[in-house]
Amino acid sequence: NDRFFQDQNMRKAFQALVKKLFKENTDQIASLPRRFRSDFQTFLPLQAGRLPDTEVDRIIAEGEPFIGELIERSKTTPIRTAISGTLSYVVPLLQKTGLVFENADIKSALEVFDEMYKKNSFDVLAMGASVHTSDPDGIYHLLGRHGAITSQMIQREKVAQQLETGRLLTDINEIRSHYENVNRTILAEVPGVHVGFSSSNYVFNPKIVRVNQEYIERHFDLFWKIFKVK
Repeated sequence: NDRFFQDQNMRKAFQALVKKLFKENTDQIASLPRRFRSDFQTFLPLQAGRLPDTEVDRIIAEGEPFIGELIERSKTTPIRTAISGTLSYVVPLLQKTGLVFENADIKSALEVFDEMYKKNSFDVLAMGASVHTSDPDGIYHLLGRHGAITSQMIQREKVAQQLETGRLLTDINEIRSHYENVNRTILAEVPGVHVGFSSSNYVFNPKIVRVNQEYIERHFDLFWKIFKVK
């Protein structure tokens, strides 16, 4: 409340502006670490709830008419940002648009977590979070009302309510359409601007390398054993 992005139109405008910058600077994005792939949907490509890119583009474009207002309002009230790491290249691109913001120099993960979960003093905080490979419950933990890794910064009532409803579904035939609507709501409410996915999969030969079973179970979707098929 009482913050720059309390206004949904300003959130939608920021999302549209960031997507515009990504589209205009595809070469720079392509030169980023290969594990990063630009994607403005929170749902993974094969996950229930994934939408056609054309529909995503249309929803995000709804924020374009407000970009001018976003930039003008930022001149009176600079946007407080903390953009670092892989996404640092976005900072000069945002400056070229005329958007006025103050970017904090945050380097450690502890500082990011402190902001995300305790201080909530920034308008934009760049960070990564796991949404798992297939289970929509991973997204619940990020954006849901009682999610394990959520924050007041990214809570939006409409998103939280739809995710609560999704957790009660028992008919598998209802899952896809329900989470497609969740996806639409996330793009319209903009709890955050999802800019892409990164993957960190580990491949190992179990005859040479031993990994604690408890660790594998905790990160079950990241480990792949190499074995010979006879």
